[in-house]
Amino acid sequence: MLQAAPKSIHIYLESNPNPNSLKFVVNEMLVPEGMSFDFPGPAEAEDAPLAQELFMYPFVERVFYMSNFVTVTKKEDVEWIEVQDTLKNHIRTFLESGKLILDKKEQAAPQQEETETIKKIKTVLTPKQAVKYEKMVNDTHKTGGSGWSDGWSAASTN
Repeated sequence: MLQAAPKSIHIYLESNPNPNSLKFVVNEMLVPEGMSFDFPGPAEAEDAPLAQELFMYPFVERVFYMSNFVTVTKKEDVEWIEVQDTLKNHIRTFLESGKLILDKKEQAAPQQEETETIKKIKTVLTPKQAVKYEKMVNDTHKTGGSGWSDGWSAASTN
């Protein structure tokens, strides 16, 4: 039986104006461009499995996702040199496993009537694109946002 090759995630570190925060930049998009997710504590990370895992480290104070990076804010009494490799390896292992970094529960969305414009757009999309577009439109209506708020991982951008 054929299996997909293991995903290879590369991460480099970038400093931040806040000396207690460090950016873990990944070689793939983690969330759609223009969106961000801030988790000031474990309670707010209920639908964010990666953030939940990072909060298990006693030195992690805050986790933030945007574009192709995760920013971690640590407690002041810990030095980055002591913990950066641990966090980098944890994030890499998590992403290579294919786990979702966001895990929003699906909610029933009210059905919208298709406009003529939407019907025209669907006629030029491939079937796979049409399904993704319809999901995006329904998610946008349901969440009042961009429609890209659920189930994102480094592996789901295809």
